[in-house]
Amino acid sequence: MGTSAKTVGFMALAVILSMGLAGCDGGSGGGKKATSYDYDKVTIGMTESELVGLLGKPTNSIDKADEAGRTTKMFWMDSSIFVELTNGKVTSKMRTTSQWQE
Repeated sequence: MGTSAKTVGFMALAVILSMGLAGCDGGSGGGKKATSYDYDKVTIGMTESELVGLLGKPTNSIDKADEAGRTTKMFWMDSSIFVELTNGKVTSKMRTTSQWQE
């Protein structure tokens, strides 16, 4: 899957999840709202535990395992942050807005 197709897929999944979570409590499970400063500190290769320690518990996550290993997509809906991990390490990150309220 190409980079632009991956981004479109990520965005579509984010929209679907946000619609499904509209009636939920929302927010990070850890009570912390991730900021743009926190997002900027997320690096490729960071471990899952480092990521959660930085951003707090994600609003939602999806795991998929196949012959290539485990892929996890984590979403912080209140901060519009989406991170993909492969075998427990960050492989891509995205935020869907440039307007931050901190």
